[in-house]
Amino acid sequence: MSQDLGSQELPLADGAPVATGVEARPRSTPYVGPHDEVEATLAAIWQELLGIGNIGVDDDFFELGGHSLQATRILSQLEQRLGLRVSSADFFSHPTPAKLATLCRDTGFAATSPTELSLLMTQLEELSDSLAPPEPEESVTPPRPTGSHDA
Repeated sequence: MSQDLGSQELPLADGAPVATGVEARPRSTPYVGPHDEVEATLAAIWQELLGIGNIGVDDDFFELGGHSLQATRILSQLEQRLGLRVSSADFFSHPTPAKLATLCRDTGFAATSPTELSLLMTQLEELSDSLAPPEPEESVTPPRPTGSHDA
């Protein structure tokens, strides 16, 4: 189902203004859709900030007309939406959603939202508690009889 966005503004989580209207994506790179949540989110962020529809995972940010200010805004969105902190240098050397997603997965950043992270930490603590050796119980030694017992 295709939705004509016409000249609507695309809202961003940080409230930053975006170009109105959605341009068709250049045909220089064949369209390849996202394979996972990270790639889909990256492509969606690029579409919003660049005002270009149907960005594929192999589309190069700079070939699409992206510049350093937009890159900074993308990095901000990555942190807000996915909890990912990516350096500018890493972004510039991984300029497609697929390459950036691979970097995130390879370095352990991939798609861990604050909620997911909190759940994982709780599960880790529970596992740690279940594997810890039990604390020794205090032994109660009965008092020794002091006196003589005649039987």
